[in-house]
Amino acid sequence: MTDVDLSVNCYERTYRGVLTPGFFPTLLHDHARRFARRTVIVNNVDDRADVERRAGSLKDAGEIDAWFFVEDHIERALGITGVTAAEIARAPYFTDWGLVLATVPGPDWMIHCDSEVRMQEPVDWITPSIELMERDRRVMVANPRWYAPTPRIDTLARSTLEWTGEFALGLGFSDQLFLCRRSEIAAPIYGQRCLATRRYPMANVSRSFEARIDAWMRHRDRLRANYLGATYVHPDEIGGGYPARSPREKIASLFNRAVIAGVRRSPVKRRCWRGF
Repeated sequence: MTDVDLSVNCYERTYRGVLTPGFFPTLLHDHARRFARRTVIVNNVDDRADVERRAGSLKDAGEIDAWFFVEDHIERALGITGVTAAEIARAPYFTDWGLVLATVPGPDWMIHCDSEVRMQEPVDWITPSIELMERDRRVMVANPRWYAPTPRIDTLARSTLEWTGEFALGLGFSDQLFLCRRSEIAAPIYGQRCLATRRYPMANVSRSFEARIDAWMRHRDRLRANYLGATYVHPDEIGGGYPARSPREKIASLFNRAVIAGVRRSPVKRRCWRGF
């Protein structure tokens, strides 16, 4: 079985749940496979000693293998990825955790699972996804399909460029739950810009980790594989976290909405604008 690192990012609001006995065994059950490593990325917490105590207990119990504080590793991560501290200073917590996740030691294959993501049913979507990615190097990331209530626009159908077996291949990226090769994201790929990334919630404030990867993928024709045999759920509202916007950023938000609406209505689209 291919070695895969199961990684979870947490912060002040979520670390207590992540570092509770039983959290990681539940994830292993959800994803229906064994992992070579179970890793916790810890960001922006008030009581570091409490994190150390909880994480140490879980490691002693055999539930996790390692934990890393973003503040300890961000300088090295910035150096590897080519991102500067000034670039992410406005809203660092939407990017720095991902750069650290990419650059800490671990198996090349890794999944990131947001602490609030849950699978609707236990499914090993990772094994078939790795098999697909090994035979089709266009695919850079993979994930189960996401749950969306029926009245919503079918974003999966809209973003899909081709269907192959149990997968829908298309453009786009979400950091909620994804499988990738660590070596592909531990690289200077984060400087690419793309109009399509203006659709992300933080686009008027700062380019986030997921927006930066999306831009890179779009401009290099790298694909996202959505595994149709499994579905994950993530809450729509996560409460707090977004910085208060300045008047200029509020205007930028309105501008971004207008740009995206215009691109979606346009009969002619650049190659990197497909699927949204």
